Amino acid sequence: EEEEEEEEEEEEEESESENENGNEDENVNVNVDVQKKKRSPSSSSEYNNHNNAASVTITSPLDMDVAIAEPQPNVEKRQSIVIAALLSLIIIEIFATVTAAVAIVGIAGLLVFLNPLTGALSALILAVQLVLDVVLVGVIALLNALLTSLALGLSGL
Repeated sequence: EEEEEEEEEEEEEESESENENGNEDENVNVNVDVQKKKRSPSSSSEYNNHNNAASVTITSPLDMDVAIAEPQPNVEKRQSIVIAALLSLIIIEIFATVTAAVAIVGIAGLLVFLNPLTGALSALILAVQLVLDVVLVGVIALLNALLTSLALGLSGL
């Protein structure tokens, strides 16, 4: 029994040294308590009641998923919390970047780039308005023609 315990300790030390050396297999050690039953007094003069630890090595994440049979609750809730946290971090990063740009360049330096941008945005809005007016005129003409032909077709019945 002592030899078995020494072998198990050596195996655990080897697996720990492999993980420290950058082994990419991602081994996972699972300890399982095994309790030996008492022997009958007729077969042996001493009673054994020792707890031994058995070591199981899982070599892939797929095996680990199979080995763990319990589904993890509230996965969707945790995912939504993670997504919300990531979005808030992205927004904070954008504000920090703009603040850093203002601190480095100065607001006057940024206004040089922001004035043409705002002018271009207003021109874009006016262009979209003109395009929508033309599209609406075409849609109105198409609907008038369709409804007129439908009315003439139904009046002939």
